[in-house]
Amino acid sequence: MTSIRPEQRTATREVLEVAPGLWRLQLPLRMGGLRHINCYAMPDTQGAALVDTGMPTPWGFRALRNRLEAIGVAPEQVHTIVLTHSHPDHAGGARRLAALSGATVIAHADFEGAVAQAPLGHDEVPLDDLPSELLPVARDSAGDGVNPWDAVLPWEGRGSLFSRLLYSTAVGIQRRLVPGIDRHVVDGDSLTLGGRTWQVLHTPGHTSDHICLRDPDACVMLSGDHVLPSITPHISGRSRLENPLKAYFESLDRVERLHPRGLVMPAHGRPFDALPQRVASVRQHHVERLEQLFAIVQRRGGTVRAHSRRLFARHAWGMMAASETHAHLEYLRQQGRVVRTSEPSGRPIYSPP
Repeated sequence: MTSIRPEQRTATREVLEVAPGLWRLQLPLRMGGLRHINCYAMPDTQGAALVDTGMPTPWGFRALRNRLEAIGVAPEQVHTIVLTHSHPDHAGGARRLAALSGATVIAHADFEGAVAQAPLGHDEVPLDDLPSELLPVARDSAGDGVNPWDAVLPWEGRGSLFSRLLYSTAVGIQRRLVPGIDRHVVDGDSLTLGGRTWQVLHTPGHTSDHICLRDPDACVMLSGDHVLPSITPHISGRSRLENPLKAYFESLDRVERLHPRGLVMPAHGRPFDALPQRVASVRQHHVERLEQLFAIVQRRGGTVRAHSRRLFARHAWGMMAASETHAHLEYLRQQGRVVRTSEPSGRPIYSPP
């Protein structure tokens, strides 16, 4: 029997004080292989600050309300919302909560906006299999002023109409889910939340706008999706970053150096320690993936989609597999190990040097 990973366990109603004054609230999620997201609450004399807010769904908001009330906080008392990054399971609930409470919404200066993709490299999200929470939004957004002929994925060029329609749907979802950001932060800024002083660490890779929060005095870090307890975060080929995987490796090195001991509070799964060991495992996963992909390209050049189908198992084929394959191919290209040319449509071809 296949064991269930911590990130894949269904959200529990139990609220836990995982560190003094820091509460973990698990909110329901049905996105790829994920079944919960951890919202972290820090009550104070003025109300509470939250880190990440879950999906923009009625049941997600009900769960958030119930769990907040379990620790003596009403949603109207939330005065600060910090978003670790712009994916909808983290940022989607912020707009409604901020409208209700007047909370200040804080995110990195490069905040991109939520895109319909899971944070894992093992699941794809085709149009007919978008998270059920997003389907009504997706259908309403498909024609929301987005020209599908102009929506181009970097690994598709002006490829199939289906891929452009899928991408335009994601853009439409983004427009409807992005909360207004009241305060932008950058690496090295400090935030006072729940009586603690948190250091903002910009950790690009999973997204260009990802941040972690570290309390150096208590040796606690809120890691968002940057480092998870058992699943390797997806590294997207659809990114503002020139080399997303390189940026991710550098971010991993940095958090390992800054937080060699103490607790890590992830956005999915249970809190864990031994961060250096987990970082080593995640890094090794990507190194092995790079070598597998390099061997594939050496045998035969091809499109990103073709290479992704040689790299991933059939059940994982699709946009997510292509996205991660593109990020890894660009890493190899910038190392000089593969070369990129283009079809007339602009679709890139990766081949041996």
